[in-house]
Amino acid sequence: MKNFPMTSMVLVANLMIGCSTAVANCLSYGQSISITGYYGSIVLPGTPNYTSINDGDEVENIPFLFLETPVCTGEDPAGFGESVPSIAMIQLACPSELISLFEESTGTPLTVTGSLFASHTGHHHTAILLSCE
Repeated sequence: MKNFPMTSMVLVANLMIGCSTAVANCLSYGQSISITGYYGSIVLPGTPNYTSINDGDEVENIPFLFLETPVCTGEDPAGFGESVPSIAMIQLACPSELISLFEESTGTPLTVTGSLFASHTGHHHTAILLSCE
């Protein structure tokens, strides 16, 4: 049986259905928000090919905030990100000092403040990311 790539599992998790609110009630790109979830990290393949740690790609330990209730986003007014109808896992783009603090709270609810931005590199594993403040 062929292994299901972790990247595909991440993409499937991002397609979870659950946000049926109107776009007006969705989160906005670029604005400061506070969002609550559970901290976790996933090991994924990094450079040079982003395909397989076993084949020599570097190990990337990617931090995420797992949400109990999926959220949605409207389209980015600046044109950098599309609307996301439902997402339950948001990759965190935070300084390592904050990630260390978040690791201590694994298993307990955590509120993170920052602004959302759209995925745009091979290092981004969810449709939207949260840049911590």
